Amino acid sequence: MSLRSAADGPPAIRPGTARLAGIALLALLAPAATLARNVLGQPGIAAVAAVLATGAALLVARGATRGGLPRRTFDVLLGSLPLVAVYAVSSLADPSLDAIANLGQVVLVVGFYTGMALVRWDRRAVMPLFWVSFALLALHVLWWGALGFPRIFRGYMGHPNGLGMFTYLLSAFPLLVFLTSRRFSTLRNLAALGLLLALLLLYATTSRSAWLAAFASFVVIAAWPALTRRRWRFLATFVLACVAVLVGTWLYLVAPNTEWGWRLQELSVRLTTKNFFSGRQLFWDALAAAVAERPLLGHGAGTEAQSVTGFSWSSHNLYLQTSLQVGFVGLAALFVLLWVVWRQLWHRRRTPFARVAGAFLVGTLVHQMFEVSLTQVNLANGFLVWLVLAIGSSRAEAT
Repeated sequence: MSLRSAADGPPAIRPGTARLAGIALLALLAPAATLARNVLGQPGIAAVAAVLATGAALLVARGATRGGLPRRTFDVLLGSLPLVAVYAVSSLADPSLDAIANLGQVVLVVGFYTGMALVRWDRRAVMPLFWVSFALLALHVLWWGALGFPRIFRGYMGHPNGLGMFTYLLSAFPLLVFLTSRRFSTLRNLAALGLLLALLLLYATTSRSAWLAAFASFVVIAAWPALTRRRWRFLATFVLACVAVLVGTWLYLVAPNTEWGWRLQELSVRLTTKNFFSGRQLFWDALAAAVAERPLLGHGAGTEAQSVTGFSWSSHNLYLQTSLQVGFVGLAALFVLLWVVWRQLWHRRRTPFARVAGAFLVGTLVHQMFEVSLTQVNLANGFLVWLVLAIGSSRAEAT
């Protein structure tokens, strides 16, 4: 397979009926995969894998038909190699089904993102995703109302935090349509209604991790023109976001042992009726101690939090989970991949697509301080992040 530049011909899949049909199918499969994972349990993982495999199929098809891949695609694939390699080596050193599954999920998300980024995403292509997300948001809000607007609403998810994340990610599509539609047009008004539905549903879930992610995304959306005025500002934004989430994780670890931590606990109960210390403090110390035992390479790609904490929960923190499995080397490799993905947005920085993708990447980094869904565990929701990033990285021009 050869490396080709933009001068060798169009690097993306051209618009057309087949493309839009495929996107519409993806739009239908996305909620189906999420439903399958949360309702059917382990058998539903096959549905999630099928959705993720669509991107890899596009990648293989593009390479086979054109005899090569765009340079930017190769950049992402090269950027993913350290993370794939560290999980592969760890899986070989200590083989298990969990290790192979975690390695496979990393490979699938990389393939999904790179394949979907080959599509020429414009507003027309986003519309099937918009209509499906609008319908899902509307149906959930109606469901919430039919139940009498309970204080905590989880929909068909096993936990309100799952619905909170799903709602946050679905809001990307109304936001994209809102930013690419004419002022005062019917479509823009519908997109605004979709955003309002998302806000109502976020409130209904009481998912504070989703609230924080949405707030972080809002800040980036508002500051995007200033952040992208200079390349160094754009790159520094990602670095600062990464530092912030790592410092935030550390602060949450030490908070139960401090006076200010318990003041935050009282404030959280008073404002949200929910504890600031939501249970993570019960096992994050054990996770941190386990990471400290093998800080460089971790305990193995298949290691789960319950094996070191005694609780039947995941780490509820992507950075602790990755460090537990593949050490600080693996955590650095994860940030390398995300750095490469962030840089992909620079060439489209003046489009609403890149603006939304950048905002949701930063919001997801914040969200992953409290959940694990970007590379494993809850990919039934997490793959939507990669779809939004692919849309932002696409070579299409904004409509």
